[in-house]
Order: sequence, then structure tokens, then C-alpha cells
Amino acid sequence: MHRLTETIRPEASMESRLIPLDGFTLRLVPTSKFKTAYVQLRFSAPFRKETLNLRALLPYVLLSGTRNHPTKRRFQDRLDHLYGTQIGAGVAKQGRMSVIAFSLSVVNEQFLPGEAKVFSEALDLFREVVFSPRLYRGGFRKGVVQDEVRMLREDIEADYADKAEFAFQRMAEHMFKDELAKYRPKGDEATLDKVTPEALWDAYRDMLQNDYVEMSVVGDFPDDDVVTAIGERFSFPPRATVPVWVDTETKAISAAAYVTETGDVSQARLQIGYRVLVRAGSPDYFAMLVANALFGDSDTSMLFRTVRERDHLCYYVYSAYAAAKGAVFVSAGVEPGKAQDAARLIETVRRDIAHGGITDSDLDVAKRAVIKRMRQATDSLRGIVSDYTHFDRLYDRPYDLSDVIAKIDAVTKEQLMARMDEFILDTVYELTRGEA
Repeated sequence: MHRLTETIRPEASMESRLIPLDGFTLRLVPTSKFKTAYVQLRFSAPFRKETLNLRALLPYVLLSGTRNHPTKRRFQDRLDHLYGTQIGAGVAKQGRMSVIAFSLSVVNEQFLPGEAKVFSEALDLFREVVFSPRLYRGGFRKGVVQDEVRMLREDIEADYADKAEFAFQRMAEHMFKDELAKYRPKGDEATLDKVTPEALWDAYRDMLQNDYVEMSVVGDFPDDDVVTAIGERFSFPPRATVPVWVDTETKAISAAAYVTETGDVSQARLQIGYRVLVRAGSPDYFAMLVANALFGDSDTSMLFRTVRERDHLCYYVYSAYAAAKGAVFVSAGVEPGKAQDAARLIETVRRDIAHGGITDSDLDVAKRAVIKRMRQATDSLRGIVSDYTHFDRLYDRPYDLSDVIAKIDAVTKEQLMARMDEFILDTVYELTRGEA
């Protein structure tokens, strides 16, 4: 078995192409930066509580074995034979959609010895995962489904053992109590046992027949060859599903909610949720990215410099912008008893930024942080797929990194202040140590 270490070569800008095929859209991003090609196939359906567990389990059941490679061992042996080809899967919530994604990483044939050809064979195996699962009497095997339920339960329990993750999920449950955003695409542990092979089979058939389908291919290849190879192996019937890539569910807020819960923690966890008006796809999106970077999403942010370094109220503090939802989350680890002081200072920092308490240097540093992250994304195959897909979905034109950087550079201090002034404090959640 041959394995190649991923290396990156310098390259100019990458121009993507959107190509309509039979029942889906193919996105091609040619690049010679990598020694591997990357294929991602995405199935998107409306995000619903009723199908949460089914869609969380489905990709892993499909990866457990195919008609021609019915065990995980035989499937892995085939991947190894194809020079370490990798096939993976996962599920995510994007806007109002549940997205099941299958990914294929395969070495570029120009780096293989002799006349070795693997791309077409890897695509055949990739297609087999999606269209030819291992079945028993016309459905999924009960034992396979039970194994995947068990492993998903263990995965969810491991997340909840992480106190920071637990605190964030509890905050989300309060903040989004009557919204879909309170549910995790990974699944709902309380109802996992209700999943049956029959229900999972119905969900699989529904995915193939009704989901909105996209495919992205990133790599160094002749475009026409890739289009032909994909078109020969993948086609889908027409479908009516229209994807909704932003989540506009919200609520009226008359006053912020303050929630304190106790648990077995030595370090208190503070989670603050803000609603913001700007979502991905808005002309103000780029100003919002800079505002969040200045607020808490970098190691030069105002929260880091003030709450952690100056006042020593937090072990860590950072903010995250959920652009598809219209929310900003602040996460912090604090000493028990200091969470409310930290929460007040965090809100003070936000108000100070909104009222102009920043310098031109602060603005410039925040812009550089955002641009650096965007450039770093192009050093990853998955990052390229994510950025290019995200952009042309919402802005209806191909992604152009230089154009995006120009928009970041054009953000003014006044625009940034306006974005910070629009923050609405929704929920302050503290997980702290219980009394002895």
C-alpha cells in the first residue's frame, strides 16, 4: 500500500465552474496546490426534528458496507488498494437544511508509479457507497443499525462530558427554545432507541428521491474528463426541494434571560448568546466578519485583551459568529463566582466598540485576522469546498478570493460600529460548581 504525504504548492487564484448535470449541480474548482483530488457529494433536505436521528445515522450505516464490499474490513482493504483513498461522511445543519455529505479523497494519478489509474475506480467505490448499500431482505441489517446507534450514543455522551460543549448546548436549548436551532444535527440521544431499520431505509430512499443534490470536485484535472466521469456515474430524478441556506427563525426579546445551573465542574463555563441582524448573504456580512474578529474571534480581540489579559476574569474567552442563523456566541471559562462579573465586562466591551472605542489600528488588525483565515482556508481541500460552496449559494456568483479580500479591506470603522450596535443580548448561561 502506498500513502502520500499531502504537500501544498503555490498557486494563483482558482476559478470555479458550475455545471448542471442530471438532477444535480457540479462545482469544479481546478487547482494544482495538492497531490490529492477531493470530491464531496451533498444531500440537503429541510431540517426537522422528526428526521434528526435518521439523517444523523444514515451516512454511517451506508459506510458500514456495500453490496460488493459487505464488511468494514473489506471496504477498508479496497480503499487501501487504491493508494490510501479515503471515503468519509457526516451530517450538518446549514441554514434551514439538514445536509448529509459524502467525501472522497484520492491521489492525483500523475504522482503514481507507471500507468496506475485510480480516480475512476475510486469514483466507482464512492458511487457504490451511495447507491449500493449492503442489504438484508431488501433493507438495512438490524445489527448494523444497532451498532451505529450505539456508537452515535457514545459520541453524543462524549460531547456532553466536555463541559464547555455541554454548557453551549444548554445555552442553545434556552436561547432557541421554540426554534429548530436548539436541535443538534448529530442526533437526539433521548430518542435514538426509537430508530428502526425500516424507518432508516425509508429515510434513505427519501434522500435519493427528494433531497437537493450538489457535488464539488477540487483538484488538478482536465475539466471535461471529470465532467464525463461524474456524469456517467451519478444522476438523480428531478426534485422539488428548494434549499434555504439561512435560518430566519427568531423571537421578540424584551429582556435578556439569565440562567445558572450547577454541575461537577472545577471551572465555571459562561455562554452568552446575542442575536444579530446580519446573516450570510447580506451586503453587511463582511463588516460583520470584521466586527466579530475585533470583538472576540482572534487572539488580538478586545475580549481577549480586556477580559482575559487585563482583568484576568477568564481562563479563555472567544466569540463565534453563526452567520446562517444570525447569532454571535461568546464562550468563556471562569472561576466559580466570577461569571457575572465577566458577563458584565463582556457586554461593556461590546458597547464600547459600538460607541467608537477602537482605533484605526484595531480595525486594521481585525481585517488582517479575517483575511489571514480566508487565505488559510485555501490551503485545505475541505476549506476550498466550504468557502466556494458557501459563497456561490448565497451570492449567486463564483467565489473570488481577491474580490472578497477587497470587500474586507473596504469595511469602515462606522460600519463596524453599526454592526456591534445591533447586537441584542438574548441569553446569559452559567454552568458552575454546586455547593458542597
